[in-house]
Amino acid sequence: MSYRDEQDRAYSPPARAGSVPFERDEDLVPGSDPAAGRQRGRSGGTSLLRSLLVVLLVLVAITGGLLAAVQFRLVDPATFGLSGLFGGSAAGAGSRPNAPSVQAEVIFAGDAKLLTTAPGNTVQPDQSASIAWLRTTVKSASAAGATDGVTVVIPKELLPRLEGRRVRVTISARSGAEGTPIPFAAAYSAGPKGNSNWIVFVPEKEFTDHSFSFVVPIGDMEGSDDHRVAIWSDIEGKGVPLGVRSITIQPD
Repeated sequence: MSYRDEQDRAYSPPARAGSVPFERDEDLVPGSDPAAGRQRGRSGGTSLLRSLLVVLLVLVAITGGLLAAVQFRLVDPATFGLSGLFGGSAAGAGSRPNAPSVQAEVIFAGDAKLLTTAPGNTVQPDQSASIAWLRTTVKSASAAGATDGVTVVIPKELLPRLEGRRVRVTISARSGAEGTPIPFAAAYSAGPKGNSNWIVFVPEKEFTDHSFSFVVPIGDMEGSDDHRVAIWSDIEGKGVPLGVRSITIQPD
């Protein structure tokens, strides 16, 4: 080794305060770029963070959608094991959780003797078919209590299965008008607990189904009050006949 080589090895310039230690060539991977390696490390951490954030957002969206579906009664919380959180099946405020399903019940099948008439209303049976023909001269009718229309009482044995639930009432009816059919109205009356108010329909010359929904209130004692389906056969009070063939009721 020459004298100059010994001098070069012995001399090493002092490092300044805060400076990065000198990396020797043998510490580097041949052909690698130190700056690129550090950049790849930072990029990998950012990608992982983004992936975790996406997964979290997806979970939040799924949970929010499920809660909304239960809230709006699109699904039963018991299906997902959430009965304890939501207090049973999604049946709406004031309803009974896990109430048994009820098939459509026929509460009127054309027998005029089952109908009750308020003053100003008449009922005439059809001699050739199971149809009751309703007429009224009432121009302003109440849907409360026994109502001012023609009513059929819902059997008391059905009430424990209906109270606290949304039910659908379907009336099969046709107009007996010689000209343009006159609208009629129907209502569900739960006595002093409330009613659906009159729902107006326009009948046709042939029998068609007319339906409306109502959340039946729960009585102080189950089945203690008479519940009725009422029909105001002619909302103009002109005495135009309305033929009624059947009335059914079932939970939605």
